[in-house]
Amino acid sequence: MILKASKENAVKAQGEYKRQLEQLQGEIGIANSRLHSQKLSSQKLAMEFERVRSERDAMEAQLENSTSTSVQGHSEQDFQAAQAKVKALTSETSRQVTTIRNLKEDVCSLEEKLKKANERVSHVERDLQQKRTLMDDMRLKMKLHQENAQSDADMLMDAEDKLKAITEINGRFKTQLDSFKQRITAVTREKYENEEKVIKLSEELDKKSKIISELQRKSSELERTLIAMETTAQQQLHQLANQSEEAIDTAQSRLVQANHRLREFNKFLKVLSHSLLNSTKQARSLLEQHQLKPPVPVAPSFDTISLKKAQNKACDILNLSLSDIDDMLSVSGESTQKDTTLSDSYSLCDEKKGKKWSRKWEKLLQINEEFSLPLAELFMEKVDERCKLAGALQMI
Repeated sequence: MILKASKENAVKAQGEYKRQLEQLQGEIGIANSRLHSQKLSSQKLAMEFERVRSERDAMEAQLENSTSTSVQGHSEQDFQAAQAKVKALTSETSRQVTTIRNLKEDVCSLEEKLKKANERVSHVERDLQQKRTLMDDMRLKMKLHQENAQSDADMLMDAEDKLKAITEINGRFKTQLDSFKQRITAVTREKYENEEKVIKLSEELDKKSKIISELQRKSSELERTLIAMETTAQQQLHQLANQSEEAIDTAQSRLVQANHRLREFNKFLKVLSHSLLNSTKQARSLLEQHQLKPPVPVAPSFDTISLKKAQNKACDILNLSLSDIDDMLSVSGESTQKDTTLSDSYSLCDEKKGKKWSRKWEKLLQINEEFSLPLAELFMEKVDERCKLAGALQMI
């Protein structure tokens, strides 16, 4: 603000000095013009004075050569008149000289004022230049301070982010510490419970040891019984092993048959899907070719209801609106290259849809859940699409 105010004051002072300088220059111009006019007047008076003086000299010469008194009296009168005229011219010349001197003094004073004004203007310009330099320095310092402030702000933001991250980590550590304390409390409680259980188990162990001694006695008796049972079990296991081998052979043969049927089923699905896709593609291409052909003039008694049904059927199959179908049917006179390009685009779209449909039923075969109903629905959708195309072709 101080620099701005000083700059405004300097600019105002410079403008004031410029106005004063222009005013002084105008006054000097006026004085110069007046001095020039006075010089012209003085030159004119000097010329007049020289002329009068030459006339006076001529009159004096005539006066000396004249001998008549009448002529002498007349010459004296002329001489007196000439002298009076010379005196008047002399006084006028002195007055003009005085005026010229005054004008010169005025010009000198004005030149002195102009010089002082120029010095003041140059001083103001130097001050203004110094203030501009100071302003540039202050702007540079302010820019440096702003950059430092920006860097400090960035560092502060980084520090705040780090502090926030450390606070979050500290919170997580506190949560983990609380959970550890709870786990330690639970483990301590379990320890006390386990110690009580150990005491109880030791008591029960003593009881069990007594029971074991009793059981050992009984086990000796059981061993003898087990030997007899093992002999019987070995015989039975041998019989079961023979039966298991026969069952495994039967299962393996059934598994081979099932794998063979599964491969045949996959082949059947691939052939069926390929046939459906090819037939659907052919029917769609025939329908598109018929739609791309120029319309054939029909008799006035054409069944408009059948035409609307065919258009609706084509809309359902091609996923197009009635206006798009009308545009396709109303186009005539276009080049064969455009028809071929449109047909290729439809073929590419059908090929993408066919690949997507094939991936769907192949994916159904790979899932571990039941897939019979979804697979049947998927194939029925394709069959329905083929039937719709066939119906549309028959209507056409």
